Amino acid sequence: MVALANKISKKNEKAAKSVGLYCESPKKYFDSIDEFEKENCFIESPSDINPAHVLSRALYEANSVVCADNRSEPAFILSSLNKLSPTRLDESAVYRKLEKFYSQTKYGFGSLVGGVGSVAHEPTIFDCVRSKGLRMLGIDDGSDALILFLCSENDFDEIVDLANKASVKLYFESM
Repeated sequence: MVALANKISKKNEKAAKSVGLYCESPKKYFDSIDEFEKENCFIESPSDINPAHVLSRALYEANSVVCADNRSEPAFILSSLNKLSPTRLDESAVYRKLEKFYSQTKYGFGSLVGGVGSVAHEPTIFDCVRSKGLRMLGIDDGSDALILFLCSENDFDEIVDLANKASVKLYFESM
């Protein structure tokens, strides 16, 4: 899990330390969470925490992910992914087309990323990130949230392998 956090966060020490604490002692990790978060996330004991939650939280605190759900404004998520990207997505012609569509659609982001009930459109967010040599993946933390991150095509297989070893399910592996 620490290797996965390091890979996604580009070796952010804060992310690695947080995940490392959980791996060392789920009880100490639980104790490190503030009461407000425990109440809002229904965390009553260390057994309520799973690896995907730990990873998502660490990457969020390291500004290495974008959190979205079905209602999220697509144009905002696209802009947020652009800021997160190691290469400028907005320099792509695909980005401009997608930005125009996203600014006019009445659908939430979750309805535009594939799956049952998804709205078909061209280009897709996947076309956009691939046009810059990247892949978009999401961490399945068991909630309705999409914890999105970008990785290079070169790192994709390693990240999927590390996630499998850490028992963290990912969205969009085949997209």
